[in-house]
Amino acid sequence: MLVAREYISENIMRCTPDGDIRTHDADKELRKVLEAGISEGYKYYVVDMSKVMRISDHGLGTILSLYSKVKHDGGEMAFVDLRKGVQSFVEFAGLTKVLPIYASDLEALAFLQTHLGQAED
Repeated sequence: MLVAREYISENIMRCTPDGDIRTHDADKELRKVLEAGISEGYKYYVVDMSKVMRISDHGLGTILSLYSKVKHDGGEMAFVDLRKGVQSFVEFAGLTKVLPIYASDLEALAFLQTHLGQAED
């Protein structure tokens, strides 16, 4: 699985996984990209899930682990454009109450900007 990175601003990075998050290698690649962003000083992330057709329970565990790490470090992460099957699995797992999920980049960026503004106060 490939994970594209895009720097939206000096504080916000977008990650776009391309492929299923169902294997250890896919989880490892996503973790590598997000941990690189963390080590580069990024605290705010948009994770575009539009190219992820399927995700396993292990993949959800990886996402939760990364989300927790970002939150612990004072950052925030927003997920956008979940495919129907992925959205259903996330709902079934009860994670829609935990993970910030948005339909569009604009909504996700507004959410992150709110948190970014609080961090600067």
